[in-house]
Amino acid sequence: MKESLMDILCDPLDKSELELEVDERDGEEIIEGRLIGTETGEVYPIEDGIPNLLPPDMREEWVDREDELSQFGSEGVSWYIKIWRLHLQLELSSVSSDDFIW
Repeated sequence: MKESLMDILCDPLDKSELELEVDERDGEEIIEGRLIGTETGEVYPIEDGIPNLLPPDMREEWVDREDELSQFGSEGVSWYIKIWRLHLQLELSSVSSDDFIW
């Protein structure tokens, strides 16, 4: 996640500001860390450069989906995660999916 995204990100629960805690960075890119809602105190993880801004109940749904996908083996889960993370990156950036050659 680019640190400059902090200018436009907000807590999805109440639209308040988010505080950034960084565990690992590469230049301006945040690799690992967390975003914390200033009003709600909700913690949103940043893993592999992707902020997970799903509300808590939707994160639980994702864990359930990951369990379902495990029947396809680790490679199937890995591809699903990559596509899901790409989707999140597209939503958080000005890049549209039309800019990609599939």
